[in-house]
Amino acid sequence: MRGRIFVVLILFLLLLTCVACQSPDEKPGVWFVHATDPHLYYDDEKEESIRLHQEPLNRQAFSDLIQSLRSIPGTDGNPRFLLLTGDLGLDRFAAQPALRESAVAFVAEQLKASPVKNVYLVLGNNDVKGEAPQGAAVDAAASFFGDVQSRLAGSGVVLHDLTSCYRDKSVLPSGCYADIPGTSFRLTGFSSYSFKNANGVAANQAVQEVQVRQLATLVKEAAAQGKRTLVATHIPELDDPYPLGLSRWQGKPATTLQRPQWAPFSAWNVSPAVYQTWKNVVDSGDVAGVLAGHLHDSHKEIYYPPYRWSTSPSERADLHKLFLAPPLSVRFQDTSPVQARGFALFHLEGDQIDRRLFWYDPVKRNFRGDPALVKLSRTPPGSFSQAVGWLWSTPLANRDLARAVVIAIAFLAAFLTVVQLWDIPPPESRLATPGSAPSPPPAQSATTWALTSNFAKTVLAGLGGMLVLDFLASIWSLQDINGKSYYVLLFVIFFFLFLFFYALLQSAVEALRSRIATRQQAAPPRPGLTRRHGGPHVGVRFWAWAAYWRNRIWRWLLSLRAFALIFLDTFFNVIRGRNQLHTKVFEDTIIDLHLSVVRAADRIREDVDAVVTRAVRDQFKGEEIADTDVRVSITLLSEDESVLYYLSRERGSLPVPFEKRSMAWVSVYTGEARWFKQSYLANKEILLLDNSNQAYPALPKDKLTLVSYFQARFSPDYEAFLVLPVPWGQRGAQAGYRKGAIHISFLKAKYLDALWTGLDKESPPEHYDHWQQLLTRPSESSSLGLENEELRVVLHEALQVLGELLRSFNDTVFEEYIKPNPRLTA
Repeated sequence: MRGRIFVVLILFLLLLTCVACQSPDEKPGVWFVHATDPHLYYDDEKEESIRLHQEPLNRQAFSDLIQSLRSIPGTDGNPRFLLLTGDLGLDRFAAQPALRESAVAFVAEQLKASPVKNVYLVLGNNDVKGEAPQGAAVDAAASFFGDVQSRLAGSGVVLHDLTSCYRDKSVLPSGCYADIPGTSFRLTGFSSYSFKNANGVAANQAVQEVQVRQLATLVKEAAAQGKRTLVATHIPELDDPYPLGLSRWQGKPATTLQRPQWAPFSAWNVSPAVYQTWKNVVDSGDVAGVLAGHLHDSHKEIYYPPYRWSTSPSERADLHKLFLAPPLSVRFQDTSPVQARGFALFHLEGDQIDRRLFWYDPVKRNFRGDPALVKLSRTPPGSFSQAVGWLWSTPLANRDLARAVVIAIAFLAAFLTVVQLWDIPPPESRLATPGSAPSPPPAQSATTWALTSNFAKTVLAGLGGMLVLDFLASIWSLQDINGKSYYVLLFVIFFFLFLFFYALLQSAVEALRSRIATRQQAAPPRPGLTRRHGGPHVGVRFWAWAAYWRNRIWRWLLSLRAFALIFLDTFFNVIRGRNQLHTKVFEDTIIDLHLSVVRAADRIREDVDAVVTRAVRDQFKGEEIADTDVRVSITLLSEDESVLYYLSRERGSLPVPFEKRSMAWVSVYTGEARWFKQSYLANKEILLLDNSNQAYPALPKDKLTLVSYFQARFSPDYEAFLVLPVPWGQRGAQAGYRKGAIHISFLKAKYLDALWTGLDKESPPEHYDHWQQLLTRPSESSSLGLENEELRVVLHEALQVLGELLRSFNDTVFEEYIKPNPRLTA
């Protein structure tokens, strides 16, 4: 019966999709072309031969661009407009004004043949002499476009300078932007042509800060009018791939040291205020994208978002909004076997921005699109994207809106009724906290009670959000949208989507929690693939191997029963509005069990500490022995064997875990007892472990000395210690036992010598060869041992009990729930 809810949800989504299929197709979106860096003329090229070679090639590419606008594959007719983001090379005319007239004639002649009548422009750094932010150099570049426009009279082609309001305050702000008809986007120019600041930031700082604040104002004004901004500029705030590549592959540092630490290779070199204001503008939801150029790298992957080749510090604006176009010119690419030259084709539809790069073939003189990276602008009928599009356009169609609201309310009422009918009290559990059963609610009809339950009240309270729409009544009336009805529709759809995904997430969390916090069924023992009946039998060995893996897979599948049960139980509880996670009971039970293990370890540690202290006092009756002169701790090796951490320790002990390169870790990992006295550090020949045969894979294949594996502790207050591994004697190393140890530290080394005799009887490197005799009575054959009978018995029992007690201990439960307890961390 619970499965019916899935059927209801699926039918609702199918209904939504089918209604979308019946809606009429939307009008085609708007296409436009973004080109940059044609470099028709050079002023900064030192070698005349390069300039004379490249300029004609660049002009040919520009001419081919204009011709290609007539037939771009995939577009519905001609593009709406052409955007040129600077660097035509106009700065050359300041030194050679005689060349200016021929340049005006050439550009005008090319644009007259353009099928696209609106051309939007921003200036580049190679258009303004000296890259000045304002003044005569900027005016000279702008006047060039004015002269070209006069030559275009009668052609219908109009040039729009999107940086005019930055240089001339008498020009209205509207001179720097243009609304794109048929869309909610506004194209706004930004004057970044001076942002390289090769001669330093200070000279241009004030002007540039005013310009970036002016951009922020333009963006805010667009947002107030319901428009999202596409910023058109020349230089992107992005790492320049050339110096970045020199740094990564040749180790050369950035040459400009004025940039902030987070942007040593940025193409911008501006004041911190400009960086921060730019980031605030771009990262706001009012900016849909930034269109830029300037770079001339011959690698095509450079020009695709999200530009992973560049650094992306938090101080940088969102690079996902940057649309970097490849250059038209051959500048810096003429010696490369592969060139990256071309333009970008944009498609705007609704709130969606699609871009496709076209690459220039200088031999065939045409542009070819990159099909591997094309994002389809149209979706097949009945797809989810089209369903969302229908959902957005529904308020504009009164019939569709009325029908959708009726369906939504009916679906909500049916769901609440089903939830109430399914609200069966959970069965009693012996693990649940005992308590009195809640009194049954008064008898009511199913319909009335379904709408007055806590779950239904929550949903109805959400519908009360329609009151907020009264504050936006003027906006809804201007858009001719029935806001309250549309809110009901969106609320119901989003409510069920959020409920469904929240149930999935909560179910997965609870199921994984149970999987991590509970002990899993151990794998079956491997089959003994040995000789049988005097010789090897391949068939017998194969079937034994197959039976082993069949048994192991079956056990693994059976171990998933609790995981699946908890997942489904939690999922249906959340879907039904009963956000009561009964698996919390199991979680608390597991935590209590682990807390009991820790408390038991504390009692063992205290008993061992008391016996050791008493034994030391018996040996030194004339000396005052404080309780803190002997410290006993219990450690446990982590499941990944990376560290040895404290499970129980005496107050005041340093809670720092033991790393792999430590004597304690080696002792626990190998299961061999070790002891230490301060005097041992003077003897560098004492052998801690001989691992030349690689018996222990986690340790180096070498002879490990004590000096190299002694982990110095902060302010040590002991002269000697003893590490007794758990389980003792490695008897449980292959039987599922957890590895740990009892650590006994002594303020003075003579206390250790008084309890254990013969510790130093062997000379290096056989110092630790007879460690097994530490818990035996000294005899004629072996002087190493423990005389105190009581201490010997207590240590034996403590090691045995700890070995069994820690078998099912879980590190995650300890770290997440037990260790944060102040009692343990004091």
